[in-house]
Amino acid sequence: MRLPNNLGLKIYVALFAIFCLCGLANISLSESETYTYYNTLLTLHPPSRAWYVFAILDSILSCVSVVPLTLRAFAKPRQDIRFFQCLFFLRLVALLPGNHYQYMVVRSAFHGSTLMGLLTLGTWAIFIFPSFKEHHTYAFKE
Repeated sequence: MRLPNNLGLKIYVALFAIFCLCGLANISLSESETYTYYNTLLTLHPPSRAWYVFAILDSILSCVSVVPLTLRAFAKPRQDIRFFQCLFFLRLVALLPGNHYQYMVVRSAFHGSTLMGLLTLGTWAIFIFPSFKEHHTYAFKE
């Protein structure tokens, strides 16, 4: 029995889509820790509105980036290449300022121990990096 082509990428895209939708929900739902964090920050430090806007932008761009990942996973012909190239660069721009909450989580993990901080940072990077790699491959290399 033969496994389907790009099975690993298909599984990753499904997990990444869930991750992106959960991230968007966490920013929008008042019951979530992320929403509480940003709204508390806005109350105490109004100039931090930029971090909140970048977080929303990053979540939306990540959700939209599921499209090129899915097209790549299912080996569909390349379409709207300029749009996906622009999307890739927008994701890069929004990556760091759009993950301020995650930055604080990683930073607090480093306060516990260096190993815990490295593991937290590594886990986050290992999960995010393939989305950028596959998005870049779809938009620029084929």
